[in-house]
Formats: sequence, structure tokens, C-alpha cells
Amino acid sequence: MEIITERLTLRPIKYKDVANLHKILSQQSTRRFNDYEQGITNTELKAWIQWDIEQYIQKKGIRLAIINDDKQFIGTIGIQFTSRFDAFMVSFELDENYRGYRYMQEALSALQIYSKEIEWLRCKNWKAKIHIENIAAINTVIKCGFRTYFHRLNKCYLVYKY
Repeated sequence: MEIITERLTLRPIKYKDVANLHKILSQQSTRRFNDYEQGITNTELKAWIQWDIEQYIQKKGIRLAIINDDKQFIGTIGIQFTSRFDAFMVSFELDENYRGYRYMQEALSALQIYSKEIEWLRCKNWKAKIHIENIAAINTVIKCGFRTYFHRLNKCYLVYKY
């Protein structure tokens, strides 16, 4: 399964993506706004990818590699069901060298369109939990139809409903 946009190809994450993803997750600007600010090991990353693959098989989520038109791995985007919020939580990371070009907005919009074709993703609430200082990420999801529904501690919680 692939989602193709004007500038991107989105495809399921694979073990071969570990090195590229580790590079992005190790960037200080990425770590600053994520749960793994202290860093992540390759072993932890392989387990994370395994979990993503299992979530897809169980129809509880999907993580996609974002490949640009130069065939470069530039990030990932995913949605995983969480019973805590009774919704799919959106998460994403983008190589700092590719920020500011609306790649993530393009990827999220494509995933929203694609999800309407998949029964287990259709008509579900999507939510995003974003660090309050990550203005670029907040603006990205707002441009894709999310609305702020509350702030707590250093997080901004946003919701998207079909």
C-alpha cells in the first residue's frame, strides 16, 4: 500500500528505515518536543517499528515513511488507536532540513483522504497531543482541520472529527 501525492510517497514503515529514522529522532529540534528527549537506541527503535507493524495488522494504527520526490526518507507520520482518548492519536516527525516546505501538511492531508477508504479508520476521532511550544506542528494540524480543545501542562490537545 502506498499513498502518492504531488511531492511525496507514503509507505508503511520498515526495519530498513531504522538508520534514517534514528537520524531524525536524534536531531535536537525533534527530541525537544517528543517523549524521548534523552534519545532513543536502535534497539528501542526496532521495537517501536515492530509495534507499529503489529498495530497495523491488528487494525489499530499505521505508521508511514515519508519519501520525497528525490527518493529521500524525510520523516514519518502515523495514527494509533488509544483507548485512553477513545481516538486515533496522530504523531509525526520530519527531518529538520525539510521543515517549512509544507511536507507534513501534505502528508497529513493525504492520510486523512486515504483513511476514508479504510473501514476501520473511517469516521473516527483523531487527536493530536503537541508540545505547546511546537507552533509549527500545531499550525500544521490546524491547517488540516484540527481544532484546539484544551491545554494541560506543556501540551496542546487538538481534535479532528469527520
